[in-house]
Amino acid sequence: MILDELWDHKRVPAILQAIADSLATSGIRGHLRSCGTARLGPGGLQDYACWTAAFSPVGSRWLRPAPAGRERRVGDLQWRIEQDALDKILGHALKWCTVEGGTDYFGMGMHRFKCLPEERRGLFSAAYRARGEASIISFDGLQKVRKVDFSLEGYVMYQQRDISLTREKSVRDMTQVLVHLADELQYGLVKGGNWMSGTFGPLLDTNWPEFEGPHGWMRQAHPVLDRYVPDAYGVQVLGPLHDRSLFPPDWILSPAGVDRVLTVHPDFDAWFGRDHPDAQLVESGRECLSGMLFTQALGMELNRETFP
Repeated sequence: MILDELWDHKRVPAILQAIADSLATSGIRGHLRSCGTARLGPGGLQDYACWTAAFSPVGSRWLRPAPAGRERRVGDLQWRIEQDALDKILGHALKWCTVEGGTDYFGMGMHRFKCLPEERRGLFSAAYRARGEASIISFDGLQKVRKVDFSLEGYVMYQQRDISLTREKSVRDMTQVLVHLADELQYGLVKGGNWMSGTFGPLLDTNWPEFEGPHGWMRQAHPVLDRYVPDAYGVQVLGPLHDRSLFPPDWILSPAGVDRVLTVHPDFDAWFGRDHPDAQLVESGRECLSGMLFTQALGMELNRETFP
């Protein structure tokens, strides 16, 4: 059982008693008691370079009801992924997030617990229903890690660290994640970074040329990411409403899914050959895509609509 934000903690005994009464009615006998659990899991993942495929799935904006006695806050705003899309993404994630010889973990918030592979789907369902976030990790030392985060912001991030792979192979692998899931996405990107992020805004800011951008407003961005992009990236997946004519002729645009497009810049080394891309190239990309960059003003407008 996962209780998220139980405002009146005095209600916990009554909830547990109701569960006990329900079990007893079914003929089950036993005892409910508190049990300390050790927090397990690979530490320090955030400090190591990895490759990320991050995306905004198709869905709709949802403002969670605030518990009685608490004021409305930004965390109440969530992006509810369409159920069909969620099922397909989760099914893919559970298969993808496997490291041969590794150990599986499940995470929610700051907590990570060792689990069996077959337990992950049930744990995900309980955590995602209660809190709207969950992480699955497959770990074989810091040299080989796969991690998928379904974040509170409503984004999904596939992250891989495998020092046995070349940069080209790593980028191809993460690009294939986007291509495979293209029909379930509003927008997606591939990015190298110097840490494993669990949230979308910091992922965009970290290890990237400075941008007077709205990355702090990314929670509000979902409703317009079917037309806008958060920044210039060497690999992106666009939806049918994105203005593809803004991309210069040398960019490679190819079909992905039914009506999505994969955009790839031809200069791999400039974008991915180092820990961060060439700053001039990024600036040039921002100039070309200025007509569909998600701006801070747009983020503030969306925020005012939600929290007048």
